[in-house]
Amino acid sequence: MLLSIGDVSSITTLSRTSIRRSVSSGRFPKPVRLLERRQAWLENDIYDWLDTAVAKQKAADGSTSMTEAAQ
Repeated sequence: MLLSIGDVSSITTLSRTSIRRSVSSGRFPKPVRLLERRQAWLENDIYDWLDTAVAKQKAADGSTSMTEAAQ
């Protein structure tokens, strides 16, 4: 499934500006260009990025991941 920047912002709680900056710096998945002025993110890329971010945080402080907390 494809996600707009608004969808990605809602899922990650990052602002649109933060998303764009993170993409530019290589810290966030790059969007897929659909048309000259239209891009979207692959849903799997976003959730994989979130899982990695949670795993890093968990390793740093021993907290529970969002996936485990939801179960």
